[in-house]
Amino acid sequence: PDFAGSLTTLGSLQFRRRQLAEAGKSMTRAADIYRESHGPRSYRYATALANRALILDATGDPRQAFSLLQEAVAITHKDLQATAAAQSEREQLATVAAQRGFLDHLLSLGSRLKSPPDELYASVLQWKGMVFLRQQKRRERRQMIALNPAAARLFRELDDVVRQIARVAGATNDF
Repeated sequence: PDFAGSLTTLGSLQFRRRQLAEAGKSMTRAADIYRESHGPRSYRYATALANRALILDATGDPRQAFSLLQEAVAITHKDLQATAAAQSEREQLATVAAQRGFLDHLLSLGSRLKSPPDELYASVLQWKGMVFLRQQKRRERRQMIALNPAAARLFRELDDVVRQIARVAGATNDF
């Protein structure tokens, strides 16, 4: 994994220097390492895919870039769902903000490729739905605690158990 991080840094530098063929090789190798070490559904692998997509777009292969971005958005959405219980609200917002960058690039590329708007909008709805659903659940929880203060203890216990499960799932990359 450390080597993959170094390859990502190297690929970013190569990309900025417009050494696109070398950047593509570095980012592809980094993605392969992240896939092997963290699994095909990990946030790091999704980020590596998004990095590869930037390079593919710059080298004139926007369709392949679009495909990789779709995969990266899907992975981060599932990752956020799986890890949200173990994250603070601030961490969740940071993860959603990172996914927003993937989504922005996906929409921009999709627009250039003249992708059907309903397909593009499905990604936006999914992203917005994550944020809305989380906010709605927090409001419902506050209302339940206001009606029954003893529920607060039960919710804390539930949160502890869910965090433990999410940490175990995150440690095994099996989510």
